Amino acid sequence: MAVTDVWSLFVSGILVAAPVLAQPDTGKAVFGRVCESCHGPEANGQGQGPALVPYKKELSELVAIVRQGVGLMPGIPRADISDAEIEQVHAYLKGLTSRNVSRSGKACR
Repeated sequence: MAVTDVWSLFVSGILVAAPVLAQPDTGKAVFGRVCESCHGPEANGQGQGPALVPYKKELSELVAIVRQGVGLMPGIPRADISDAEIEQVHAYLKGLTSRNVSRSGKACR
């Protein structure tokens, strides 16, 4: 295999992996833009909304909550957050939960 072929494979691998690697940061950015003002930094409830961590809901549940609203939370239209962005926030919340569990050795209450 020529050096240029190896280089092409390397660059292709980086380009393919880059969106996957960036997803948690994307979810954090979307959370910061849409959710943090009510649910607090890192979803800890230091706002008018409840803490979201530990997060145990399925993606379909989160989509329904975001679109329809629940309690004092109004529904949020697609113009403000897309379904793909909700999926990124879901991954971010799951990641926060995993990080909190690994730090303490047990699930948060």
